Amino acid sequence: MVGGQPQVLSIKFGEKMKAQILGIILLMVLPLKAENFPAELNLYLERENSLLKVYLTCYNPTLETLDFKVSLKIIKKGPSGTSNVLQSKRIILSPKEKIKPMLGLLKIGPEDFYTIEVKVWNKERRLILEKTICSENER
Repeated sequence: MVGGQPQVLSIKFGEKMKAQILGIILLMVLPLKAENFPAELNLYLERENSLLKVYLTCYNPTLETLDFKVSLKIIKKGPSGTSNVLQSKRIILSPKEKIKPMLGLLKIGPEDFYTIEVKVWNKERRLILEKTICSENER
């Protein structure tokens, strides 16, 4: 968060970008950094044809177990209507452990626009990270 406001990134998963990478799968990796939280977190957005998969890579570089909660909210709007995905997971990372849990899966079309919101709470249930990502064609 910057100045108490979530960071917003604009991302386009359009045909131009697909053509530039010369492949069917588009992968975007966004580092998530929380102050005073030692875990290394990255949000992975993977689009293959019409499926958008959202993963979180987590690495604990410390010698202590880390315990935190992650929530994901995806709102998609398009010609076929509106849909919402709400997920939350409690993650316990052992020392030096690295994992990549899937947070969500959504079918999207070329005319759809969506917003992805990720929140992380520490074991004391304090919100330590909030990030919002919007597709470029969000209205």
